[in-house]
Amino acid sequence: MYRIKYLVNGAHKFKIRATAEQLALHGLLIFHPDFALVYVEGSAASLKKYKRLLTVRIDWTEEARPKVFETPEGMDVDENAEDGDGTGRSGWQPMQERPESLADNKCEIVWEGELPQKNFRSFRYRNVETDRDGKESLGKGREGVWDLARKWIWEGVD
Repeated sequence: MYRIKYLVNGAHKFKIRATAEQLALHGLLIFHPDFALVYVEGSAASLKKYKRLLTVRIDWTEEARPKVFETPEGMDVDENAEDGDGTGRSGWQPMQERPESLADNKCEIVWEGELPQKNFRSFRYRNVETDRDGKESLGKGREGVWDLARKWIWEGVD
């Protein structure tokens, strides 16, 4: 289970989802106004590759690239408009506000270990506004996982 301080870059969201699908991982990406939680299950080899993606390969301090639109002449386009993550998918918009700086953004491992059974059938995402919604998204019997992530203290923060 991983906790990401700010998940506002569309490329990062795409990498999280696409890599989980490619590695046949199951789980959930939860957007909360204070953080994002990635809960994944799968084979040891797939989880090792996914862990490397989230903790080493992705630069969490990287700002999103500006979008470039090519439009027919005479067509009005709002260049400041955002569709969430740049994928053009409706409903894939994070609940978090874009911070002024991503300099302190990071992804940390909150928990890892073996589970006796699989809890998810695919990889999906959810937007939640409250802790109660977050616990319900994870399902019965996994409420403690949400509490652990919620109370996680960022490394280096006093």
